[in-house]
Amino acid sequence: MDRVKFYSENDWACGWELENVIERINDNSIDKEWSLEDVIEFFNILKYIQVERFAEYIQEKTKLDFIMKLATQANT
Repeated sequence: MDRVKFYSENDWACGWELENVIERINDNSIDKEWSLEDVIEFFNILKYIQVERFAEYIQEKTKLDFIMKLATQANT
């Protein structure tokens, strides 16, 4: 299974990884029991959300209002 990886906000893989981020968020995978790999993947998803332009895109695609709030709180 491909996991979400965050390299940097300027990495060319961001477009591909953003689609994976959206898929994982829409998958409602937060309700299952987590492995160590799941925790690391969630950390990488949070790194994408901390980048404001990515957070806006993720919020638009997932229709979740809390994404921008989370991004704002993470950057303070």
